[in-house]
Amino acid sequence: MEAIKERFGKKEVEITVKEVENNKPVDQKELFRTMEELRERFKDIYVYPSLNLSDLANEVNL
Repeated sequence: MEAIKERFGKKEVEITVKEVENNKPVDQKELFRTMEELRERFKDIYVYPSLNLSDLANEVNL
C-alpha cells in the first residue's frame, strides 16, 4: 500500500479492494502443459539456494 501511495507523491489517493470470485474450474491438463513449457523455457537457469526471493521481489518493487 505504501509503495502505491509513494507513486502519487503528496496527492490524495483512494484505494479500493474488491473480492472477486473465481468459479472457473481449473483445467489440469492445460495447467500441466503451461508448467512444462515454463520448465523447458527456463531449464538452463540456476537459482542459488541461498537467494532470498522475497527480498529480491521487494527490491524490484521499490
